[in-house]
Amino acid sequence: MKKLKYISIIFIFLGTIVLHAQTPRRAMKPADLYKLPGVSDPQVSPDGLWVAYTVTTVDSIKDSRSSDVWMISLDGKNN
Repeated sequence: MKKLKYISIIFIFLGTIVLHAQTPRRAMKPADLYKLPGVSDPQVSPDGLWVAYTVTTVDSIKDSRSSDVWMISLDGKNN
């Protein structure tokens, strides 16, 4: 009986999380484009094990852009 109680509590908890995670969808607005990071200029390292690329974000309030160089292994396991 105690085990059934715990299982019920777990299912109620998980159900609440799933329902909360489902947000209503809306159409994309032009202002939403500023929230998307831009990924560009991928370059493979000379040894062929890494890829370096730039990620650019826009701060529309400060009217500025920020670009950073990111690296990830070619197999996707290390970053």
